[in-house]
Amino acid sequence: MVLSSQEEKEVRQVIGFQLSYSKQDIKATWALAAVIVALYLLEEYFGGSTNTAVLVRMGANVKSLVAEGQYVRLMSSVFLHAGFMHVFFNTYVLFALGGFFNRILGEAKYLMIFFASGIGGSISSFFWGKCLVSVGASGVLWGLFGASVGLAFFKNSIIPDLIRVRLRKITLINLAINLGVSFLPMVDMWAHFGGGIAGFLLSLVIIFNSKNNFLNRVKIYFIRMSALVLALAYLYSIIFVIISFKPWTNKFDASLEQVALEGVPFSLSLPLGLTLKKSEAKDHHQVFIFGDISLDQMIIELQFFKDMSLGQGLAREWLQTQQRHLLSDAKVGSDLKRSIDFRTPKSGPELFYKLEPQSALAVFTYIIVRESYVIKIAVITESSTKQAQVENLAHRIIESLKSFSKTT
Repeated sequence: MVLSSQEEKEVRQVIGFQLSYSKQDIKATWALAAVIVALYLLEEYFGGSTNTAVLVRMGANVKSLVAEGQYVRLMSSVFLHAGFMHVFFNTYVLFALGGFFNRILGEAKYLMIFFASGIGGSISSFFWGKCLVSVGASGVLWGLFGASVGLAFFKNSIIPDLIRVRLRKITLINLAINLGVSFLPMVDMWAHFGGGIAGFLLSLVIIFNSKNNFLNRVKIYFIRMSALVLALAYLYSIIFVIISFKPWTNKFDASLEQVALEGVPFSLSLPLGLTLKKSEAKDHHQVFIFGDISLDQMIIELQFFKDMSLGQGLAREWLQTQQRHLLSDAKVGSDLKRSIDFRTPKSGPELFYKLEPQSALAVFTYIIVRESYVIKIAVITESSTKQAQVENLAHRIIESLKSFSKTT
């Protein structure tokens, strides 16, 4: 069979492309995968990759925190993953798809698409996504899908026409499959779409060249500088968040700091850095709420009820009466009743019970009496937290309680 000159040209282009492709390495892909795996192992070491508090303290994309100005989370979240299957699937696709682009585009163009798509996905998730906490490189992978659309459907000098035709079919199949995955529960589809659009637009920047050689050289310089600046920005974001929020620390074992409570004659010690979120006063009822589940692993709620008829000598009797009322109340669930316990530790008599609502949280409650005040201390934390940790912290707090009437 005799080939036409055009056909011969196309065959030579394909052979040249294949030879060039086989010689290219994927150092950038290996480096990116190494960072992803390293951070995943750190997540597991610090408390688990499915532990929301760990993910947040390592840089997850949290709407409320980004809104407060923590913009570095738009980048650091890209390299975090929730669970083994999440990191395994994304790393596999990174090698399968990212390796291809790494070879045909080179380091700078590939890294620019990777990093910019990650930011595009995070921004899209922040504005339109329903997930309050988001992690993962899925936006980046969709950025590569978007780039494949540009390369497959627009004539370019990077991929020969014969291979572009095959790439179209593969791209459409991959997009269809991943579009279906994007609508599954717990999947941040807006991160996918934002990353995909960013990758597509950047592929057009890469594909289309000017007839002016100077402008083409400027574009190449811009791409290289963008890749470098974005790489440094991502590195900074990861290091900054980890140093700032110290995911290796456990708030339950952290040092305590004395906190004065406005409106009641008491002060007590709480874990270092646990900030006041709400303070409310109603008649003889004062409420203080400290901490955030996602950042601090806990919320501590303090309630003070003033009762002038209740002296310290009546504390034991009053607490035991409350215990009997709870145990005889038909509205109180059997699980809560089993946890009700009247205790007499060295800090004084207390009433304890544990509530586990239909969620991933548990509420540990301690009721004590001090200076004509009934004080209710509730520690709200993830149900997977060991009770011994909560008990130890609660008693450290109770023992730290100081009355101004005694110290002044």
